[in-house]
Amino acid sequence: MEGFRSILLPVPEAEALVDPLRRAGDPWRERGVPAHMTIAGPWPLEVELPRDELAGLARELRGTRFELATAGMLGDALCLFPAEDAALLAWRERVLRAVGVPDRLDDGWRLHLTVRRYEAAPAEVGEGASALERSLPIACTVGDLLIAEMDASGRVGLRPL
Repeated sequence: MEGFRSILLPVPEAEALVDPLRRAGDPWRERGVPAHMTIAGPWPLEVELPRDELAGLARELRGTRFELATAGMLGDALCLFPAEDAALLAWRERVLRAVGVPDRLDDGWRLHLTVRRYEAAPAEVGEGASALERSLPIACTVGDLLIAEMDASGRVGLRPL
């Protein structure tokens, strides 16, 4: 397994809603990663992140409000999506400029909170999405940001920015 680093935005406001589904189908939960949106990354472990500069950007972002407004599929994952993500995407661009190395995202990426991965029947997906939709929108505020690092053995570490 290849190691990597990413910058995560924990979303504690969604934790109670998504945790039962994450328990059933999000391997990151088992590794201690909270409900989150990945703002930037992954990068290989060889890429050094400019921690001081990123911490300054994180301080600027704190207090930014956003709303998780819809549920739907992104690839094989049931996700929550922000109603308006312009402020978070602008911050993402600043992070990428600070790091100076593009991250590795697929073409279908968009800002999201992964709730559960599905390898099961589509009926399960529909049930999960409709249950989530009934609890939306969720008002959220950016607090701490984390650097998540997974080493080659699969061990995950989280450090606040």
